[in-house]
Amino acid sequence: MLLALVAIMMPIGAWAFYEPEPEPVPINIGTSGVATLYYGAYDLVIPEGVSASVITGVDVNEDGTVTVTEQPVDNIIPAGCAVILRGFEGSYTFEVTSEDESYYESNLLRGTDERTTDDEPTTDTEGGYLYFTLDSDVESNNACWNDWVVYRGEDPFENQAHKAYLKLSEAEYPGLVAMLGALENPHLQHTHGGCDICGQVTGVEAAWGASADDLASEGTLDAAVAAAGEEGSNIGYIKLLADVESEIGIFVNGGNFILDLNGHTISSEGHTLDIGNNSNVTIVDSSEEKSGKVTSPGDGSFTVGIDEGASVTINGGTYENTNHYALYVRGDKSSVTINGGSYNTSDRPVLIGEGCSATINGGTFTSTSSYTITNNGTLDIAGGTFISEVHYTLDTYGTLIIKGGEFSAGENYDVLEYWGGTIDLSEYDNIMDISISSCKGSSFIPSAETILLPEGYCFFDSDSEGTPVTVLVDGGFYYIDVEPAK
Repeated sequence: MLLALVAIMMPIGAWAFYEPEPEPVPINIGTSGVATLYYGAYDLVIPEGVSASVITGVDVNEDGTVTVTEQPVDNIIPAGCAVILRGFEGSYTFEVTSEDESYYESNLLRGTDERTTDDEPTTDTEGGYLYFTLDSDVESNNACWNDWVVYRGEDPFENQAHKAYLKLSEAEYPGLVAMLGALENPHLQHTHGGCDICGQVTGVEAAWGASADDLASEGTLDAAVAAAGEEGSNIGYIKLLADVESEIGIFVNGGNFILDLNGHTISSEGHTLDIGNNSNVTIVDSSEEKSGKVTSPGDGSFTVGIDEGASVTINGGTYENTNHYALYVRGDKSSVTINGGSYNTSDRPVLIGEGCSATINGGTFTSTSSYTITNNGTLDIAGGTFISEVHYTLDTYGTLIIKGGEFSAGENYDVLEYWGGTIDLSEYDNIMDISISSCKGSSFIPSAETILLPEGYCFFDSDSEGTPVTVLVDGGFYYIDVEPAK
C-alpha cells in the first residue's frame, strides 16, 4: 500500500523529465594516426594518448604552397566543436563531462551529428564555399592528410555521423580557389608534408634513406617518420638538416630506424616525440658540438613518450621539459635503454609506467624540484649521474636494480623513497652512499627479502643511534654500513 501511495503522489509528468546519464563515446583511430570528431551535444574529455586540434587558418603563399594553421585543444572538447584527433592506432574512450569550456570561435572546422538517411549520409552545402572532407573510401579513419578532398558549389557531399569537415569561403580564399580550379582531383594537404596533387612542399627538415651513407630523400620530419613506418620500408636512418618546430608533436607509428638529431632541435607545444606501435627507434646526435635537443614547454606535455610496446635506445642528445617529464615510458612492454644524453626538468626527468622497463647505462638526470626518476615497472641502473636538487633522487614502486651510478639527493632527503616492490643493491660498489626512506602510511613492512644488500652490510636506523635493523618499519629513515661482528 505504501508503494502505491508514493506512486500516486508523484507529480504528473515527473518521469518525463528523467534523462539517463550519457554514455562515454568510443572512438577508433586507424593506422594513419589521424581521425576527426564532432559531437554537438556533449563536452568530451580527451583521453590519455590522444591530442585534439582545430584549424584556425589556411593561407596560400606567394610560391603557391599552402600553410594550414592549427590550435591545440586543451583537455576538453566543447560541445559543437569539430576537431582533428591524432594518436596511435587503437580504440579510445571519451568521457562525457559537464565542465564549462570556452568555444574555439576561430575554428574553421564544422561537423555532422547524424546521417541524413541510412543510405546517403550527406551534408548540405552553400554556394560560394569550399568543403574539404575525408574521402568516403577511407571513412574508417585509416586516412592520411592527402585523403581530404574538396567539394564546390551547392552539391551535397558525404560526411559520416560525428565526423568533421573544413568549410572555407571562396571570397576569403581566392588564391586557394584559383589553385584548386585547375586540378581534376583537388586535395588539401597539411603543412607538415608534401602533396603530389597540390604540389605543396615545405622547408626541408630531414634527409632519410637505408643508412647514414645512403640518404636518398629529403623533406619534413613528419614525412620521414611516416615513410619509415610504411610496410616494407627500407628507411633505416633519418638525419635532421634543420630545427623542427611542430605545433602538435611528431608521432612515430612504426618502423625500425635511427633518428640523428645532428645538432638540431625538435620542439613542440604538445608531446614533442611520441613513439609507439612496436616501433624500434635509436636516437643519436652525430654533431661535433653534441648540441642536439628535444624540448617541450611542459604544462602536461612530455618531451619523449614511449608507448604500445615500442623499444627506444637513446645514445645522446639533450631532453628538456619546463615542468613535466622529459621521458615517459608507458604502455605494457614498452622499453628504453639509455646510454647517454642529458635529461633536465623541474619535475621528474623520467617516469616508468607499470609493465614497462628501462635500462640506464649512462647519462645525466637532473630535477630542480622533484625526483629524478619515478619507477613503477622494472629499472636497471648500471651507470649515470642522478641529481635531485631539493628532493629524493629515486622514487620506486616496482623492481629497482642498482649496479652503478652516482646519486645526489636534496638536503635532508634520502637517495631512495621506497613504496613497494623489490630493490636489489647487492652488486653496487658504493653501497654506503645510499640512504633510504620507507614511506609513511603504507600497509607493508619492507624487509631484507625485498631490499637486497651486498654480503657484510646491513641497514642502520638513523633515529636509533646506529642500531642495526633487518626490517624497515614504515616511516623510518635508514642508511647502510658494514654489518657489526656477531
